[in-house]
Amino acid sequence: MTIPTGNARKKLLSLFFIYALVVGITLSAYAFGFFDSWQEKIYDRLYTREETEQSIIIISIDDESLNEIGQWPWQRDVFGDAVRNVRNAKAIGIDVSFSEPSRAGAADDRLFAEALRDVGSTTPIVLPVQLAVRGKVSAEPLPQFAAYVQTGFVNIPVDLDSVARRTVFFRDGYSSFPALLAEAASSGLLQTAPAEFRIRYHGPQGTFLTIPFIDLVEGRVPPSVLDGSVVLIGATASDLHDVVETPFGLMPGVEVHANALVTMLDASYPQPMPPWAASVLIAFADLVALVAITRARRLITILPTLVSLALFFNLFGFALFSYGILYPAFYLNGSILAIIIISFAFQYLAESHEKRFIRSSFQYYLTPEVVSELIEHPEKLSLGGERREMTILFSDIRDFTAISERLSPHELTRIMNEYLTAMTDIIMEHRGMVDKYIGDAIMAFWGAPLDNPEQAADACRAALHMSQRLTELNIQWKAVGSPELAMRIGIATGSVIVGNMGSSRRFNYTVMGDEVNFASRLEGLNKVYGTECLVSEATKSVSSSPELFFRELDRVRVKGKQEARAIFELHAGTLSDSMKRQFHHFDAGRESYARGDWSDAIAHFTKVLETGDDGPARALLKRSEEFNVHPPKEWDGVQVFKDK
Repeated sequence: MTIPTGNARKKLLSLFFIYALVVGITLSAYAFGFFDSWQEKIYDRLYTREETEQSIIIISIDDESLNEIGQWPWQRDVFGDAVRNVRNAKAIGIDVSFSEPSRAGAADDRLFAEALRDVGSTTPIVLPVQLAVRGKVSAEPLPQFAAYVQTGFVNIPVDLDSVARRTVFFRDGYSSFPALLAEAASSGLLQTAPAEFRIRYHGPQGTFLTIPFIDLVEGRVPPSVLDGSVVLIGATASDLHDVVETPFGLMPGVEVHANALVTMLDASYPQPMPPWAASVLIAFADLVALVAITRARRLITILPTLVSLALFFNLFGFALFSYGILYPAFYLNGSILAIIIISFAFQYLAESHEKRFIRSSFQYYLTPEVVSELIEHPEKLSLGGERREMTILFSDIRDFTAISERLSPHELTRIMNEYLTAMTDIIMEHRGMVDKYIGDAIMAFWGAPLDNPEQAADACRAALHMSQRLTELNIQWKAVGSPELAMRIGIATGSVIVGNMGSSRRFNYTVMGDEVNFASRLEGLNKVYGTECLVSEATKSVSSSPELFFRELDRVRVKGKQEARAIFELHAGTLSDSMKRQFHHFDAGRESYARGDWSDAIAHFTKVLETGDDGPARALLKRSEEFNVHPPKEWDGVQVFKDK
């Protein structure tokens, strides 16, 4: 739909402003990380259980082992036996603090130190260090243990929502616990790893092969299971409270280290999408959403498209995440949602304005049903101006000036209101639109704002109905002493321009063109031919209806036009026998008149008037008598009218 007075351009600019505003705010929020906590929660939901080619085994200090071995903390020789049982592992990590001497005495510590010395000479062993703030160490292995192992910090950093999502390789001069294990297991292939990285969780608790500690120390685990693996020993028992919140929920710290370890070994570090790519993606998604929205007028019609759009971009994001690319799903979905809400709100307000405009422009000139259809389907209305094939009607009251001078203002107003109301209702009833009132004159048209293939016939039916209704009104007015009125109607059909005409402050939905002028001329020619309704040849040719009859009267050339055009008088389709005789003689007289056979034309027109009074016959008889005395020098059967 073309909005009046340049509003189409304003609407496009407004939509572009909405798009630019949403994209700008979204990209700014993305750049400054305003909603990263929400984005992280979306990432948390994207993790799925994954397989890994890395052989990582967790020796679990679980409830069963505590029940079998005894109260925690255990004696150090128990851990010494465990270390000896996994001596053929690729690397060993023990996530248990050995920062204080054993309660069983120095001999117990010595046994554990000997196990570390014997196994550590061939297999790398890592023990934990706890770091406090400002680089201070809060817990570290006893010197007799540290001499045979590597030490790495086991602190697991958490985000503001207490979820462990990322870790670092180094901190305060220490390597991380899983980094040392990865370094040992990968033979130094971690040099290109990022200093800080997101842990790629491979599943919930229990994803890695987990063996109870008691099964290991009692020899129930075949050595072949452990050989060549990276073995982590750590607490999983609930009473030991070594749990961390992760994207998969609560998870023992040792399993968090295992996930960090496999991330390093696989070098599968999830990385954010490059900022430029994220910006382009968000801008493109918003543009697609905006274009889809502007092509739909109701949410229900665009909903499948929007759902498909959201599914596409989110499935695309999920696919990227599976390849370790962090997709800005929250920002993208948020911007699309903002585009949808704001654009629909804007379109609702704009359409409300359009509907108010349509209603205010047409409610007094069209039937409520047509106005409702325009409001429901404004795309059928062109408010910016277009060329259409239309039918135009002009009506006027005969001798209105003389009549108005005999009436008081009150009585004149009453009669005109009754007359104009009745005529307007008839025009609207026959699917026409009243363009304007010009004093006592009415201008109406058919074929806009809605297409009407029956426009010419509807206009002719309206003219006959108007004549019939005026007869009824005259009976009512005569009964109360008011003067009777007579009307003249002219109807023409052809190509015209229809749309809003006027200034930027005041305009009207109207028509302009030659056919408009010709319809007005036809209304005036009724005075010449003594008729009530004259129509153009084009109107007659497209008004094929048995209820309508057209009598050809003459060929005329009106002021300002070189083209000669046939004019017709409109009658109801049912003719009396006397009218048929009249029209038969009139047609014969008109043919003689067109040939310049004035004597024969006079004879036929005289017979018409002998049958009854007939305005066109009187007019052509008078003209034939004049031409019979003073024949025109050049005669082509066309009557020229130099006045309007």
